[in-house]
Amino acid sequence: MSSLKDMSNGNGHGGGLTTPWLATRLGVQPAVVEGRRRAGELLGLRREGERDYWYPAWQWETDGAARPIVPRMIQVAREQGISDERLGQVVLRKSGLTSGRRVLDDLLEGRDDAVLAAIRAS
Repeated sequence: MSSLKDMSNGNGHGGGLTTPWLATRLGVQPAVVEGRRRAGELLGLRREGERDYWYPAWQWETDGAARPIVPRMIQVAREQGISDERLGQVVLRKSGLTSGRRVLDDLLEGRDDAVLAAIRAS
């Protein structure tokens, strides 16, 4: 199986897979992927006009495993009343007022506290 990061647009940040495609990549049934999404283990987003959920590439390590911080991100967002779609937007926004960094940069660098702080501040 190729890396799940290969699903992206080249930089590993802008791509993703729908439920059926992700299930195929993981070698499981789509119901397993849906179950993991409902349990808060994976972030699945609904894109306008589409029926299937879309799973952003940034939530995967290069070896295909979900980043360990993803369930915690989802939990913190839900505790704050932040929808999954809004959480997806938060990850892609700027990390500070004067920085050119994004929350995504903190995520990819393993700066979990900064990521969770950004979610709480949303």
